[in-house]
Amino acid sequence: MDSFFGIGSMELVVILIIAGIVMGPERIAQAAKWLGKTTAYFQSVSRGFALQLRNELDTIDEKGDLREALKEMQNMQKEVQSLRREVRGMGKELQGVGSEAEAAVQNSIAPPRPLVEEPTPPPHTNGNGLPRLPQPLDVEDD
Repeated sequence: MDSFFGIGSMELVVILIIAGIVMGPERIAQAAKWLGKTTAYFQSVSRGFALQLRNELDTIDEKGDLREALKEMQNMQKEVQSLRREVRGMGKELQGVGSEAEAAVQNSIAPPRPLVEEPTPPPHTNGNGLPRLPQPLDVEDD
């Protein structure tokens, strides 16, 4: 048992030590007896309630219709969960297909290549067909 009412074993030990200091050894024994009796009473009431509820449901459900409906609902819940997993898987798959399609579109919209390659300009021109201007020469002074 990991916890009792959300209280761990070490916390329960600390609470018992503090109760022993506050109540004293005589009253702690009485408190433990009262706590045991009260816990047993609550457990018996809980068991009685569950038994009475089960009996009432059995008398209402003579043919077993409620149990069949419950099983049917559980099966439907399992189917919904499997469909949910399948849809999530399809979503991931569609994301991959979308990425592939986007890449294909990006590759297909490349600028068209010219049918005839443009000739490179001759070396004596400046790139637009005009002759290149002469460069000044460095001449040494006499």
